[in-house]
Amino acid sequence: LGQQDVSSWLAPPVRTWQGVSGAGRLDWRFGESTLFAVRAGGAAWSEDNPQVGSEPVNGAGAHLKAQDISGAAALTTGSDSWTSETRLGVHVSKRDWSGAALPFTELTGDAVAIGGAVTLPGSFRETAADVSETVTFALGAHSVTAGGALLHRQVRYDWLPGSAGRFLF
Repeated sequence: LGQQDVSSWLAPPVRTWQGVSGAGRLDWRFGESTLFAVRAGGAAWSEDNPQVGSEPVNGAGAHLKAQDISGAAALTTGSDSWTSETRLGVHVSKRDWSGAALPFTELTGDAVAIGGAVTLPGSFRETAADVSETVTFALGAHSVTAGGALLHRQVRYDWLPGSAGRFLF
């Protein structure tokens, strides 16, 4: 450690959180038989010294930057004899975790741990898009509904627990 000041790893950390979130909607009726609806929402935040699960270290020096965005749209149309509803959705989620400069270090005889969490750093990305269609036909006193859905999901985790090192004494 040389000239490294280790007091921040031994003291209770000051956790900070800063973020913003929001949502919106739009409904538009085209005449008597067609409705278009859109929903969107998102959140972005960052944390300094976040709590990192059940790690024995205090989280000092770690950082989290996160973002979630989602949206959906639906188009409903029809007549007295049939109804069609088409839905589209998208979702993007990102998490970037950085660790402390000092790797996880544990003095097992004294049950003391300092440094970064052994599970950091890591980068996590997930995107998804889906579409669905449902059609209903009225047949006298009965109705028949048929539909289907398709989801495409992509996940990328750039993470290797313990990649920053782990020292036990």
